[in-house]
Amino acid sequence: MSDFVVIIEQSDCEVTLENKTLKIKRPDTKPKFFPIVYIGLVVVNGNPKVACNVWRELSDNGTPVVLFPTRGSGNPSWISPGLTTSVMVRAAQYHAYTQNTLVNAVGQWVLKQKLYGQKHMIEGFVTLLDDETPPAFISNASVKSKNKTRKALQGVCTS
Repeated sequence: MSDFVVIIEQSDCEVTLENKTLKIKRPDTKPKFFPIVYIGLVVVNGNPKVACNVWRELSDNGTPVVLFPTRGSGNPSWISPGLTTSVMVRAAQYHAYTQNTLVNAVGQWVLKQKLYGQKHMIEGFVTLLDDETPPAFISNASVKSKNKTRKALQGVCTS
């Protein structure tokens, strides 16, 4: 139920937090109150006074904030709890990518895991060939030949 967009445009605003409720106070009007749980996005244009606990509570609630520049020049800033972790992960991935020894080690690990999986699957087929009685999925399948050949097993397992 976080559908409301709160837009703060006046620089003379003071934004505080009272009991998990956003309080926006201007000198010439009555304060306005917005429960944090109902806010989906906060847009700030200008330079209002915002208390630090407001940012913290919005972040804890997962509410993104967009800060637009005061005079229209420059780029907008995004404040979001998800952005912080994803930016750090991307920086770590890029750092790892530039390390040739680490890239080679990860490539070798992936290749070893792939070959291990293929070896495990082949060993399972060999075990099936050596068994006297085939498992239920093979005995229930329509295999024309009673002979347990690799082609018959491959045909049953791929169908």
